[in-house]
Amino acid sequence: MLNLNEKSLKIVEEIIRRKDELNVKFYELKNGTKVLDFNDATIEAGILYSLVTLGGLAKINISFKNFFGINCLVLEETINNPVIACLASQKAGWNIKVDNFQALGSGPARILSRKPKKTFEKINYKEESNIGVICLETSKTPNEKVSEYISNSCKINPENLYILFARTNSLTGIIQIMARVVEQALFKMELLNIDFSSIYSAYGIVPIPIELKDEFSTMIACNDALIYGSIVYLFSKKEINGERIPSSSSKFFGKSFKEIYEKAGYDFYKIDPEIFSPAIIYLNGKKYGEIRTDILKKIL
Repeated sequence: MLNLNEKSLKIVEEIIRRKDELNVKFYELKNGTKVLDFNDATIEAGILYSLVTLGGLAKINISFKNFFGINCLVLEETINNPVIACLASQKAGWNIKVDNFQALGSGPARILSRKPKKTFEKINYKEESNIGVICLETSKTPNEKVSEYISNSCKINPENLYILFARTNSLTGIIQIMARVVEQALFKMELLNIDFSSIYSAYGIVPIPIELKDEFSTMIACNDALIYGSIVYLFSKKEINGERIPSSSSKFFGKSFKEIYEKAGYDFYKIDPEIFSPAIIYLNGKKYGEIRTDILKKIL
């Protein structure tokens, strides 16, 4: 057992020790739940937050590069046990609703709650822990009711729950979205019922649309960068046909995400899910897909 909650807790403890340096706000709720607010946190804090979402099974670096003729910040990550790190932990598969509070939950606490159930049935991974670490993409501050709902779902005590949160259009919010570059490839494989059990290592690279605009504009830019600018390498013990995995397999490929979202009536669930995938994917070195610099130049 990999103990992703324990691995993530070590990262969280480092963040708490360095909270002033990283500009992270830390406090405890009345029921003992520890809360970390990343809304005004630094770049390094955003990287550490992203590592928590991946259960501590990755390394992430951000640097300035010339990416296909565009000078921009670029995120690179290498992931061990990518199926577990991305689908069991990082996937924002827990839609948390408590009264007027709503958030997308990711991180290793999902393993304890087994949200969503279908994903865990496919990956067949379990973990026992009396500690839970959850990351919430939300513009609202979690309270005791939210922490009690999460801790009850994870079957742990509220005082053993750690909640990290950031809004979409924060520096941390953008970084953690771009750090989902490998997850998008595995999400697409899960969607297409392609067997991913033989994948043992992964690498991803994606340009970062770093301008801090409103949440809608930030969400649009991040999706365009992932769909048209991301590259993922997957290494598998078995041969996998990757023709349908890249975003070019979608009938909407080539359209900006804003146009795709508008045509779906601003409803994510009405968007063709096949568009949510990397621009290019390499499977044991064999290349599928293409980069669209014409779209990237509009957002970087």
